Amino acid sequence: EDPQDLAQKDLRSADVQHLLDLLREAYQYILLDCSGALDLPTMTALRDADQIWLICTPDVLSIRNAWRRLRLVDQLGISRDRVRLVVNRWRVGAPLTIDKIEENLETPVAGQIQEDRNSAEQAATRGVLIRELNSNSPIHLDIIRNVSLLTEDSTRVDLPGAPGVT
Repeated sequence: EDPQDLAQKDLRSADVQHLLDLLREAYQYILLDCSGALDLPTMTALRDADQIWLICTPDVLSIRNAWRRLRLVDQLGISRDRVRLVVNRWRVGAPLTIDKIEENLETPVAGQIQEDRNSAEQAATRGVLIRELNSNSPIHLDIIRNVSLLTEDSTRVDLPGAPGVT
């Protein structure tokens, strides 16, 4: 079936399962960005995933939404061991500390990505990868560190000198 046709119609759970099966045959790692959708295809992908990366930012609204997603994971019967909580846009003086996030979500923070708006905006404006713009950017270095969550099946990444970790 033509990919353009698939993009124009609603995916069913069976479609997602079939696509994931095909991708598994060709790739070692498959990353899906499910955005905020909580439809049946998304739940199928969650149930079938080896890992679920739950990305949040250190603010109350994002943590509340992460809490809701974790409750959904529980309701779907998915083990919390498969969840990797990653705090994006981390910065000194963030509204919530890593300890508070872990306490509120009852889930350990597996990794974090420091906020570096300047590098992110410049890379987006120029249409280049952050590493091409600045290989020492905090975002780039944190992404490299967080890769071990996937490739080594780690449960936590130690971020040396990461700000705000208590």
